[in-house]
Amino acid sequence: MRYVSAFLVQRKDRKGRPWVGVLKYKDPNGKWREVRKTFPGVKYKRDAQRLLAEWRKEMELEAECPARSLTVKEAVVAHLSDQRCMGQISKATYWNNLRAAEWGLFPYLGDLSLGDLSPAKFQRYVIQLSKKYKPSTVGTVAAILWKTCKAAYWMEELNNDPTKGVKLPPLKERRINYLDAEGRKKLFAELSRESKFYLPAMIAFYTGMRAGEICALRWEDIDLSIGCIHVKRSVKKYRNDSGEIVLEVSSTKTYKDRTIPIVSQLQEVLIDQWDAHGLDYDGYVVKDRDSLLFCTSFLKWSRRHGVIGAQGKCITMHGLRHTFATMCVQSKMDVKSLSSILGHASAAMTLDVYASADEEAKRANMALFEKMVNEEQM
Repeated sequence: MRYVSAFLVQRKDRKGRPWVGVLKYKDPNGKWREVRKTFPGVKYKRDAQRLLAEWRKEMELEAECPARSLTVKEAVVAHLSDQRCMGQISKATYWNNLRAAEWGLFPYLGDLSLGDLSPAKFQRYVIQLSKKYKPSTVGTVAAILWKTCKAAYWMEELNNDPTKGVKLPPLKERRINYLDAEGRKKLFAELSRESKFYLPAMIAFYTGMRAGEICALRWEDIDLSIGCIHVKRSVKKYRNDSGEIVLEVSSTKTYKDRTIPIVSQLQEVLIDQWDAHGLDYDGYVVKDRDSLLFCTSFLKWSRRHGVIGAQGKCITMHGLRHTFATMCVQSKMDVKSLSSILGHASAAMTLDVYASADEEAKRANMALFEKMVNEEQM
């Protein structure tokens, strides 16, 4: 609750004409409401104004009570639970965030009252965390508390925003690892059709699908007659409250379904694999369901066979997604279409990651610029 205004009125119908304080606020339905308090025995207005200010402060603190009575740990757990119940986050995100908070947040601020958290205390926590972990890890863990505080402030359970002015450590420039022309030749030379990595690698290479989406892909999601793949679900891995590892096939990362056209090269691969395996894997296209374990195995394969990306590192399964996106940029595909195929939340994200990632594309575009300038100056 926020008391928008406070003022004094004088009761002329009472003996001594006492001063009355009035606090006005809006209820959850947007209607104006007010509370009043009489200050008996106060003669001068300046004294009544002082009492009004003190009363307003007391009332603001009382309005904060739902958040002030909770510790940071209790508030974070409650906020994550609310998000999960409303479907804003998946079970996997809920448990993963809770695990991250257990080692990266609760030991530092868990017992502190949320109402006592200030920007200065939040900033000191970030600095302390930065001494032990990478900026990306600090950002991930601090975001859990950040969102909890923002939600409490928006719900008017906190009068002050403890995240205001807090700075996180700057992230290093993201340099994606993808396969250039030489790397792509190496991949196709080393990856045999008999390998368990062949089909998922081809799907990632020709569609840019995430590993979790590939592991959750079913044959019913592939329509070869019209040449498209319907991406509807993804595999998520997390550890539940009992400490058990759970593999869950649920919605995609952005909670949105999407359709990806199938290129002729991939269509041939899918037909061959259907003829060879069909519904051997309970309707799933690939045998592996644990996407994280599968990605680790693929990285070991790429190390053994020396499949190196543009950044000098062995290619990962996600690196094949980067390779697909980089090749699409090189082929002049419009960013909106590419963003939709990749399943990004916005085209801006696609631009940030891939627009200037490829050195060959930058040189080619600069050559076009040079040609235009030369033609104008002739």
